[in-house]
Amino acid sequence: MKRWVVILLIALAVVLLLSPGIVGRMAERNLSDSLSWMQQESDDIVVTSEAFQRGWFTSEGRHRIALSDAGLAEIFGGPPPADSDQPPTLIIDTHIDHGLVPFTSLGREHGTLVPGIASSVSTLSLEYETGDVVELPGRMYSSVGLTGDTTHRYLTDEGSRIIDGGTLSWQGADITVTSDSSRRVFTFDGSIEPLSLEDELNSGRLGRITFTGAQDRRVFELGVGDMRIEVDGAQGVGPALEEAGFRRLVAELSTELHGDRVSGRYRMEFDDLISDPLGSMDLELDLSVTGLHATSLQALVDALDRAQDPSATSADIEPEFAALVAYGWQFHMERFSFRLPQGDLRGTLNVEIPASGDPDQFSWPALLLAMKASMDVSIDAPLYDYMVTVQPEFATAAAMGLLSATGDTYEMKAAFESGLLTINGAPLPIPLNMQQ
Repeated sequence: MKRWVVILLIALAVVLLLSPGIVGRMAERNLSDSLSWMQQESDDIVVTSEAFQRGWFTSEGRHRIALSDAGLAEIFGGPPPADSDQPPTLIIDTHIDHGLVPFTSLGREHGTLVPGIASSVSTLSLEYETGDVVELPGRMYSSVGLTGDTTHRYLTDEGSRIIDGGTLSWQGADITVTSDSSRRVFTFDGSIEPLSLEDELNSGRLGRITFTGAQDRRVFELGVGDMRIEVDGAQGVGPALEEAGFRRLVAELSTELHGDRVSGRYRMEFDDLISDPLGSMDLELDLSVTGLHATSLQALVDALDRAQDPSATSADIEPEFAALVAYGWQFHMERFSFRLPQGDLRGTLNVEIPASGDPDQFSWPALLLAMKASMDVSIDAPLYDYMVTVQPEFATAAAMGLLSATGDTYEMKAAFESGLLTINGAPLPIPLNMQQ
């Protein structure tokens, strides 16, 4: 019996001692695959490997990512040197502890003995064409499980940067992203503590941001899932700033795939949003889209990406748009609401595009004849009176019959069907002699 215990202990020791070298190669390949996936996801970056030194228990790697957004780089790294006008390069230095049990990671912060392929920590910096290097705040802690699932956690403490004579300050961040081995399923959550930007005259503050969500791209390339974000207010103060800000923002988005159709819902709430010239208001939106044909939607999104070229025209995306319309879909704004001290403006909007079945027969007049839409709007009388005082031309809406006084409110009931628009019961034909 004791002999078997000794054999098992020896076998375990051999596995633990030999696994780091074997797993190290797997960790290097996983890191390379991750960076290749990052480059495939964005056309705006180019990833290159500068060095990778693989050891038995640990490895060191350096990768460079060419940035096309100089503004984003400036926020984190400060303004570029006076003799440089080119976006800097993002440098990622990674230390990897590998082995089925990464003992060597215990010597650093956030080390772990959880079995896996690798446990790593990365630091980031910006390198300008002049050779100047600016370290970015925070560190990225990553782990790759035995099945290839990956977890990245970004942590940073409070700090500050000087930007164009002002001071950008942050109080920290904690962001976690996980993905499966195929990098088609993601979850994310985290928080960004308050940020502020101040100069001699002006100051701005963005409150704590929290977010969570998940996305699944295994079937539908654009992905389905859900997301929620909450912002604890924002404010700008100073002679060079218009009065602006809000006390709270909550936004929620969810999408689902049913067979070959995609549906989605979006909800947003703003509390105490400053809007010139109306003043402080609460804003609420709740809308949904159902019945979108998944393949046609993906083709339209790809066409819109290609249409970013300056030489592109609207005709370049019309075939994809026609295909999406041919399958039909519905849009519902179940609620939009603006609440001011003087009263509320609220309403609903519905649009239905029935399936036509033949995208080759698409035309704008045919679309207008086929679609159905309705909208109801209600404005409290005190708010209507106030809006007329700040925008006198708004009174023409009532004079033209677009708004009808009903008790303590002004209302509009609009409907569109078979090319005919009616507002409060009055018909208003729409010319359909649009170019085919």
